[in-house]
Amino acid sequence: MTELIYFNRYSLDRPEIREKIPGVNDLLKLQYYMHPNAGIKDRSGTLESPFRTKILSPIPDLSPGFNLSYKDCVLNRMAELERLHLSTGKTFRLLYSGGIDSTVMLAGFIEYFGLSRSSQLLEICCTPDSIDENPWAWARYIGPGNFKIKSSMQHHDSWTNDVITVMGEGNDHLFSSMGNRAWSKFSNNLYAPVDPDVLVDYLAWLKPELYRPGVEYCAEQYLRIAQKAPFAIDNMYLLNWWCKFVLDWESVQVRVLVLSRQTQFPKQFLDQSLVQFFNTVEFQQWSMCFHKNNPNSQGEDRFYKKACKDTILEILDIPEYAEKNKLMSWPRVQCLIRTGCFMDSDLTVYHNPLDLLKFAKNVL
Repeated sequence: MTELIYFNRYSLDRPEIREKIPGVNDLLKLQYYMHPNAGIKDRSGTLESPFRTKILSPIPDLSPGFNLSYKDCVLNRMAELERLHLSTGKTFRLLYSGGIDSTVMLAGFIEYFGLSRSSQLLEICCTPDSIDENPWAWARYIGPGNFKIKSSMQHHDSWTNDVITVMGEGNDHLFSSMGNRAWSKFSNNLYAPVDPDVLVDYLAWLKPELYRPGVEYCAEQYLRIAQKAPFAIDNMYLLNWWCKFVLDWESVQVRVLVLSRQTQFPKQFLDQSLVQFFNTVEFQQWSMCFHKNNPNSQGEDRFYKKACKDTILEILDIPEYAEKNKLMSWPRVQCLIRTGCFMDSDLTVYHNPLDLLKFAKNVL
């Protein structure tokens, strides 16, 4: 029996779906706090989904002896990619925005394979925005003819099974994303203790269009999810990270596929043709150890993704990158537009939201 592996808020927020499937209205309350193109799949097992869903990446155990650095996780991932290359004979296509996530991946290829070998194995998909985002990597590594270049703006309609497309979704979730900026606007204490009443006030401030009972329901669910964490979630920074890490991780791994015009992908596509670089057990374990060991020191913007920047500076000869401020090229590269699509475990893409009825546990 097929199960859902991806859906989004646009798919759910329709009268026929809300009225016919019990539990959708409660799910939608939580969905309003997420990106419209992300669908809640609870990896903690706390929430009861109204749909048959399949978890592709369970939350790994937090090993007490885990001691890998972020760079160790990068290089171990590269070793996995090399094994995939050798077993399939496929080369790589890197979706490169010039941002910190895709620059980490580029650095990983260059460190592991060397520039010459990477030039043979890797095609770069980018746009002029990618150059503006990181002009030093372009000038010293990409632009001098080292790589075959392709425009990112057409990649949604050019999925092929003969290359391994490498993307950087999920790295934001390892570092608590940028969601703490919203909390910082609400409170001057990023590490304020988790207080249920304050959490309700914060969620009401974020989404004033939700009725108070709906806000209180969401706060209750977030607190329940926090109780499933492998260590105490006792401040707002950790609560923000953990809930995104639990609820949002799954959908961002596959959402790019529903933007294409394809309605069916090969069965092994997610194993052999699309790699989300940061979707590994080790990266997730690193993230959990990172937050457990540094609960009150890593949330500010000045520390955000510091481990990524340190890795880039250690590998690539671009010292100017140390003072770089983030631009916003990826939204134009990724083009996460409204689609209203969802995908099942057979990698079939659906464009009619009413097809969600086929995956409901109960229909009125």
